[in-house]
Amino acid sequence: MQEADVRRHHYDFAHRVLPQLVHRAPREFLEAVRREGDLFLKRVWENAGSGLPLAERLPPSGLAAWVERAADSEVVLVALPEPDGATEAHFVAAVVLPAKKGWFGKGKEGARYLTLERTEEADGEVATALGEWEIGSRGEAIHRNHGTGPRPERAAFLAAICRLLV
Repeated sequence: MQEADVRRHHYDFAHRVLPQLVHRAPREFLEAVRREGDLFLKRVWENAGSGLPLAERLPPSGLAAWVERAADSEVVLVALPEPDGATEAHFVAAVVLPAKKGWFGKGKEGARYLTLERTEEADGEVATALGEWEIGSRGEAIHRNHGTGPRPERAAFLAAICRLLV
């Protein structure tokens, strides 16, 4: 699949819109999902596609969220609509890290934003890759590749997240 073939709505939601929300306000993102569940995510999905031509907008079929625990962090796991090509995500996760104690008492909570992306092997086989979006020192988005990912299943993705957090 060529970059031009990537469905922008799917890609922008998973790789642009959600990472920005999570890194700007991790606790607020977690609480919005707790309060409103899938409805919150569906509103964000609709908003992510609102600037696209109608033909490029996708329905939020399969979009769902769960709040889990991993180590000492809370995790919002999000299932996305079925990925159609490389770089589209099966799942994403917002990991709300506990605040670290700083010089002036309790510090600010942090976040990690992980993706389980569909990839294609050289022989055409479908696989997954574990990725992460970080915010650099100048505020720029940085994508990290953590290598081959697990099966595209919720429990397998959560287990991979737990291994990264240790």
